[in-house]
Amino acid sequence: HPEGTGRAVVTGPVGSGKTAIIKRFCIDLSRHLAEQRNINSVHVNCRNAATASRVMQKIVQDLDPGHPDRGLGVGELLTSLRRMLQRDNTHLIIVLDEVDHLLRHSGDDVLYKLLRIDEDRDGSGTLSLILISQEQVLDLLEGAVISRMGRSNHLRLSPYDENGLLAIAKQRADSGLVTGTCTDEILNLVSQAAAPSGDARQVIELLEGAAKRAEVAGRSIIEPKDVQSTIITLPNNVDSMNMDNLP
Repeated sequence: HPEGTGRAVVTGPVGSGKTAIIKRFCIDLSRHLAEQRNINSVHVNCRNAATASRVMQKIVQDLDPGHPDRGLGVGELLTSLRRMLQRDNTHLIIVLDEVDHLLRHSGDDVLYKLLRIDEDRDGSGTLSLILISQEQVLDLLEGAVISRMGRSNHLRLSPYDENGLLAIAKQRADSGLVTGTCTDEILNLVSQAAAPSGDARQVIELLEGAAKRAEVAGRSIIEPKDVQSTIITLPNNVDSMNMDNLP
């Protein structure tokens, strides 16, 4: 609803597209409701901001880069955020990525306070909250926060299958490589190699690495050996990649 607020939890393994999907959602929603509502979004990586104060500082400074970044407590930062949203008549979507780092370090008190930010307001809400994690973070939340987030507002993403990885590889090749330099054979090889993990990042790394190797060798076309050599140089990924089927 254009006047309402939203809460969601998005979970899934590494490389399943959680962050990309939510960033795309925020852009599309802002565009779709542009004539009805001023919607802004802030993305906080809680691996880098694992305390309530750092999360609030990131949110407030994204909205107002000139806002003081030191000496203010969480309560004062929440008050500043409330004033900004009401002053600018803005609806803010806060995305807390890798939120499990925040929950383990500082608990969920700041989530509870953010979810209550509109309690004394009539009319349209000013804040929506999206949590992203590899883990089932609902198990880390207290009952009061779960009640406000809603257990049913949970989107679980599965790893990409080989067809999904192939589509990603093709899109990257079409947008980033010269036409004719990457054959269907190469696209199939990188998607097959990354299929056991289902990780989109792996298929992108493989394609990029193979393309760079071909370029360094002075060749205008990527060859299977470029893919093989790239897999060998990715020690963190070798165990999960399917090398046996590569020519």
